[in-house]
Amino acid sequence: MRFYPQQGRIDQAAGIAWSIAPDGSHFGARTNALEDNLLFFRVVRGKRTIIDTVRGVSTPTRTWHTLKVSLRGRNLAVDVDGQERLKRDIDTPPAGRCSLWSKSDSQVLFDDFTVLREAQ
Repeated sequence: MRFYPQQGRIDQAAGIAWSIAPDGSHFGARTNALEDNLLFFRVVRGKRTIIDTVRGVSTPTRTWHTLKVSLRGRNLAVDVDGQERLKRDIDTPPAGRCSLWSKSDSQVLFDDFTVLREAQ
């Protein structure tokens, strides 16, 4: 997906959430233009736990960027602006819904959100 962080004093965060359960629990990967980082996290019962942080991931304000999350079984890869920034194994394969993600006072435009599922 593409995203354009417009403004926000607390956050300018854009991400993708997946394995969204009926109770709202999910995994996510997000960037933040104000923090220059990428987070991989899990939310359970409304509480977010950061699993991994990648520093030095620049996504300047008022510029279009891309965020791609690839999930193949238990393999996770996250690309920002065409560069792989995070690669790791996850505990469980993805299941459930997926969505765009933002938080706080972030004002972010989203475009070209595409979900591809490979044949099993």
